[in-house]
Amino acid sequence: MNWSVYEWEETHKGDHYYMLRTGDDKAGIVFRGVFTSDPYPGEDWAGNGKQRYYMGMDCYDCVPGDEQSPIGIEELEKAVPDIDWRRGHSGQLLSEEDADKLDELWNCK
Repeated sequence: MNWSVYEWEETHKGDHYYMLRTGDDKAGIVFRGVFTSDPYPGEDWAGNGKQRYYMGMDCYDCVPGDEQSPIGIEELEKAVPDIDWRRGHSGQLLSEEDADKLDELWNCK
């Protein structure tokens, strides 16, 4: 599986990520994983001709699509307020401190 990554210059093979669902009543973290490749250029998934960068990824602890996320948007906003959790785009790099908070939240669920 691959995904387009917004902050591709700062992302590397072996980095961990969390996937966020936005836009509905089940919004929140829906899985986590590890990037299996460095960023590589590819065609624009939206067909707008923009330069996109993709990364291979492994996914773990996936939440079924019809289930509520174990960590909702409101909980994310309280735990890591420096991130705009309601704005959907292909990635935002977390500080080490914020990543540790998110790991702790996930591991407590």
